[in-house]
Amino acid sequence: SSDLAPFGMVKMMRAAALLAFVAGAAGSPTVLVTGATGRTGVLLYNLLKEKGVNVRGFVRNVTKARDLLKCSSCDESEGIFVGDVTDADSLTKAMTGATALAMATSAIPQCPVHGDFSKCSYPKGALPVDIDFHGGKAQIEAFAKASNGKPGPVVLCSSEGTTNPDNFLEKLGNGHIGF
Repeated sequence: SSDLAPFGMVKMMRAAALLAFVAGAAGSPTVLVTGATGRTGVLLYNLLKEKGVNVRGFVRNVTKARDLLKCSSCDESEGIFVGDVTDADSLTKAMTGATALAMATSAIPQCPVHGDFSKCSYPKGALPVDIDFHGGKAQIEAFAKASNGKPGPVVLCSSEGTTNPDNFLEKLGNGHIGF
């Protein structure tokens, strides 16, 4: 219902404010939002930016970043880093100098027929175990390494498939999105 939308936005704003506060406790924060062009990531990225936080975005697609994050060159000069969360090497530059990490990445099923979940599948190499587990692990390891073993706060933004262990996402391609 539309009544829930403001509640979700309030929660996101509180999370952004808390992340900015915690990350800035020792000075000026630099928050890296991975999955910055996703549904949750773009909201978090833009809220942090509106609050004046030095925010970076880790994305897969520059064209999508240009549309959603309103960057012009959409490169490192604007704090936009392109890569793959399952590739630790592509995370290194983005993590260097970041004082907080907000992980808003998730495997996303492709559904050719809207509403017919029996037709949905995950792309090859993009199962939840690939993106959510291995990609999440790679992000945390890269953040720890870039922080010389003393990383700042890490926030995992999770919104899909986390409340019902028997939902269709758990069964889709044997993906186990909620682990």
